[in-house]
Amino acid sequence: MVFGKIDYLNLLPFYVFLKRQLKGSAAKLSLSKKSAYPSLVNQWFAAKRIDFAVISSIESFKYPSYKTLDFGVVAQQEVLSVLIKIGKHQADKASASSNMLALVLGLQGQVSIGNNALKTYAQIIENKKAIHHETYVDLAEAWREQTGLPFVFARLCTHKHHKKLEAMMKQFFKAKVKISHKAIVDYAKKLDIPKSLVHLYLSKISYKIGIREQRALAKFQHLVRRHARQR
Repeated sequence: MVFGKIDYLNLLPFYVFLKRQLKGSAAKLSLSKKSAYPSLVNQWFAAKRIDFAVISSIESFKYPSYKTLDFGVVAQQEVLSVLIKIGKHQADKASASSNMLALVLGLQGQVSIGNNALKTYAQIIENKKAIHHETYVDLAEAWREQTGLPFVFARLCTHKHHKKLEAMMKQFFKAKVKISHKAIVDYAKKLDIPKSLVHLYLSKISYKIGIREQRALAKFQHLVRRHARQR
């Protein structure tokens, strides 16, 4: 099995679970990974260079043949790691869903996602400035305000091993994945952000794609298609 790993903090619980689940097993010996930023992982998955990955939700719309699971990166309200600085439009090359989310929300500016956005958020807090809507906008919060729904940034998709992954995800949702203090400290140092922000951020992320999340995906897909027709 080859999986595409996105080294962002939001997937840390998933990777901790995956490592523990496969610890000492034959599956672990056969598992390899390719790491990159989200949009490149999307390309690898489309080209079948990897077997499974958490890919951008917008990418999952393009290929109905993709086998999707009920696991994803979900923000129920604000997310902190997907920001737009209002002004001249500038997409984040690492993103796919977030760039389109800004467009369908009618927002224009500089999009930043993931670890870079968290660094920006930390700087804003350090400078004792709030995220004002006329300057920075949290895109997940803006989506919630417009639709009343959570936003699904990414989904776990697979070309192979669907049943095995499905069983593993059932275990993930039952398990209470504990992140070690060392992992929190390491990420805080890596991103140069306070440990408290690491904890806060992880509390903003959920992973189960249920009925409301499916509605949110359908709404986003509808808006993406409408935007494409209007171009």
